[in-house]
Amino acid sequence: MSAVIDLERLLRYINELICEQQIRSKEVKVLLTILPHVNANGQILTRDHQRAAMVKDIADIAGLHKKHVGKALEQLCERGILQREPLGSIKLFSVSPQFRQAS
Repeated sequence: MSAVIDLERLLRYINELICEQQIRSKEVKVLLTILPHVNANGQILTRDHQRAAMVKDIADIAGLHKKHVGKALEQLCERGILQREPLGSIKLFSVSPQFRQAS
């Protein structure tokens, strides 16, 4: 089941950031790569949708080094696009509620 993401609002926000040169290409690549892996709760799942994706999983999906993915994810959190969901020492990420639609 896919999350109901308010793509219009999200893309409008990303476009503003791009126009203002306030977002890096790796952040956009990570975001566009993970959107198909978002569940109904906004969590980013692994390719098999069996568990929440961690930085190393997202790096595999995006085809980037996990250091770059980690930095991109942190920037996306700072911009309010994603949010962290700590699970002990593991960092999980989800789409911020402001970019989800009520179903």
